[in-house]
Amino acid sequence: MAKAPPMRWPKRIRIGYRTLRVRFVNPSSAALDGRNGSQCLGSQKTQPGEMWVATGQDREEEANTVLHEVIHAVLKNAAHDGFEGEERIVGAITAGLCQSMQDDPQLWRAMRQVIRLSKKAGREIEVR
Repeated sequence: MAKAPPMRWPKRIRIGYRTLRVRFVNPSSAALDGRNGSQCLGSQKTQPGEMWVATGQDREEEANTVLHEVIHAVLKNAAHDGFEGEERIVGAITAGLCQSMQDDPQLWRAMRQVIRLSKKAGREIEVR
């Protein structure tokens, strides 16, 4: 079976009022050093506005890593500086969303359509 072409991710991702530059780096890059000395598959810092993703992952793992880092950035953008168990919560949300996107693509197409129509009408999705 032929290898699938690499994913074409955006070079920049907007999270709230911040823009993160997405960079794919060698898995041994210092940018992926974890807090406890372990290597991570992804990392992000809203200041200076960068997200790093390890190269060499398969498509599903890469998508999971990107979404995982987006969720971290969303939490940080909400003026939260981290809390005990954040990694487990972010991991659970990421896994659930990825599974939902895979199992229910019609739901996500409908969500995208609502967002597009709201944007076209000059309205923003309300945050509750």
